[in-house]
Amino acid sequence: MAAHAGYPEDYPANPSRSEALARETEISDADFTFLFFGNIRRYKGLESLVEAFRHRPGSHYRLLVAGAPIPGVSTDWLNEASASDPRIRLRIGYVSDVDVSALFSLADVLVAPYTATLTSGVVSLGLTFGCPMVLPEAARVYDLPGDAGAEYFAPGLLPEALARIETRNLGGMRAHNSRLGRSLTWEAMAQPIATAYRKTVRNR
Repeated sequence: MAAHAGYPEDYPANPSRSEALARETEISDADFTFLFFGNIRRYKGLESLVEAFRHRPGSHYRLLVAGAPIPGVSTDWLNEASASDPRIRLRIGYVSDVDVSALFSLADVLVAPYTATLTSGVVSLGLTFGCPMVLPEAARVYDLPGDAGAEYFAPGLLPEALARIETRNLGGMRAHNSRLGRSLTWEAMAQPIATAYRKTVRNR
C-alpha cells in the first residue's frame, strides 16, 4: 500500500487570505474550530458530525463546513442547522485553491467522520497542513497519521472523540503530522507502486 503524497507546493500559505477568511467566517483565535472539508456526500458522515457538535456545549466552539455537494445531494438541512446553531459556519460551494490553506489555517482539528469508506485525500491534506485529526477506526487501515496525530472513534462514539481531542497535546500532534506530511513526497508514493509493478511482471 502506497501512502498518498501531500500537497505542500499546491496550496502554499496565504496569510492575507487567512485573515480575510477569518473575518468572513467570524472565527477568532479564541475559538476552538472543527473543520469538515471536501465534497458533501452521504457516506461522509456529516450528519453525525453536525449532530455531535450541536450537543457539545460551549460558545467558543466552531464547526466550519467547507465543500460542495455532489449533484442530487441537498444542503437545506445544513442551512437549517446553521440557522439554529450560530456556532456552525458554512462555506458551501466550490473551494478555490487559494482558500484551501486559509481554511486549514482556521482549523484546530480536521474531522473526517466517514461512515462507509475513507479515501486518503483529505488525510493527506490534513498532514500537509499539520492538522490534528478525528478519524473513524476504519481509517487505521492506512496507518496514517496513527495515534500520535489523530483521535480515532468507533461507530456511534464521535461525540466522545470530539471531547477527547481537545484534551490532547495538539501542539505535539501538529508537529507529528507536519513531519509526516513533509515525508509524504510524490517520489515516496511512486516507489512502492513501481516495486509492485516490477514484482507482478517478474511473476508472470
